[in-house]
Amino acid sequence: MINLNDILEKIDKLPNLSPTVAKVIEVANNLNSTPRELVTVIKMDPVLTGKVIKLINSSYFALSQEVTSLERAVIMLGLNTIKNLALSTAVIDQFNSKDFKLSNFNIDEFWKHSLAVAVGSKILSIAFNVEKKYREEFFIAGLLHDIGKLIIARYFPNEMNAILRRKQEENISILTIENQELQFSHPEIGEKIADKWKLSSGLKHSISSHHGIDFSEYKNPDFKLLLSVYISNYYCVVNNIGFAGDQNPPELNPLTWKAIKMTKEQCFELLAPVTEELNNAMIFLKTN
Repeated sequence: MINLNDILEKIDKLPNLSPTVAKVIEVANNLNSTPRELVTVIKMDPVLTGKVIKLINSSYFALSQEVTSLERAVIMLGLNTIKNLALSTAVIDQFNSKDFKLSNFNIDEFWKHSLAVAVGSKILSIAFNVEKKYREEFFIAGLLHDIGKLIIARYFPNEMNAILRRKQEENISILTIENQELQFSHPEIGEKIADKWKLSSGLKHSISSHHGIDFSEYKNPDFKLLLSVYISNYYCVVNNIGFAGDQNPPELNPLTWKAIKMTKEQCFELLAPVTEELNNAMIFLKTN
């Protein structure tokens, strides 16, 4: 049986985010940074610049006119949005489909599920009256929530196959199966990756808690972020949007509906556009 040290060793060997992306995150997280400073950093990497411009002009943002200038893009969309575009493309670039050929884990369906959760999280951010400049943080949190599974599938394909097989045969949570097979779970692995890449505390917490949040933390500034990913993940699983091995998940905590002040039916109606909007978000997988 593999142990936590085996996992930590693989995480340690993961490439760091590129120096450019790391600097983009640093600059964007600095409240005193200017759009010009961010543009200067991104332009150091022509490939990243091209990907960001491609995403900005995609149907995902549905801008009324084409944007060819990175400076204009930053001004129009803001530092946080540009930061998250750079981060999302960098993360997706880290995992190539050929790395999963020994596993029954379907990487294409995984990213479809992750993007759907990202879209749903952003929809909920609007419903939760989150400021526009922070909504892409909800998208990236949804995109990264299951990233711990990629380490298992990539480096320990036999164990991942056993987990997937048991999940299909047994009506118990994937976290229970993972803890039995591995002695730890994918949210814990994802949290370690977030540490390595120095992601924000909100992203790290949303990754570690997407299967269950502490409702006593409702005063936490990141609570809406955690709640959005938690709900969106459940919605996408039960509606079979993509696949990440989590079929038949346990019901959401009943406190969820009290926290968002709507019923489950009302919330799911709100999330109904996820499938349609997912088509626009698929551009994130086509920037390579």
